[in-house]
Amino acid sequence: MSKESPQSPEPDLGAKETSVDAILERWLELTVREGDAIRCADWVQVGEIQASKRTLQPLLELARTRTPDGQYPNLEPIRRLERNNLDLLATVRRLAETERDALQQSRRNLSRLQRSYVARTTPVWETSA
Repeated sequence: MSKESPQSPEPDLGAKETSVDAILERWLELTVREGDAIRCADWVQVGEIQASKRTLQPLLELARTRTPDGQYPNLEPIRRLERNNLDLLATVRRLAETERDALQQSRRNLSRLQRSYVARTTPVWETSA
C-alpha cells in the first residue's frame, strides 16, 4: 500500500463532468483511497477524503435530479467498498479500545505497586508506652 501524495479535499470535477457517472467514479476513487488511508492509520488523510465526499454529495444530488430515471448507476461497487471501510474502522476502533483498556489496567497495577513500596512514616505524635 503506497501512500499517494495528499490531494485537495475539493472535488476535481469541471462543469462538463457533473454526470452521475463522473461523480460516482470520483466517489469510488476517494473510497479506495480512504480504505488505504485507514489501513495506514493516516487519520488526517481520512478526514480530507471524507471532506471531499461531503463536497461531492450536493453535486451527486444535483446530477441525480438530471438523470431521467433518477437512479444511481453502478452503485454496488461503491456500497461494497464503503461497507469494507466501515468494517475496517470498526476493527481499528475495537483494537484501539482494547489497547486503551490494557494501558489503563497497567497504570492501575503500577499505581498499586508504587503504593506498596512507599515508605510508611510513623506519625510524630505516636508514642511508645
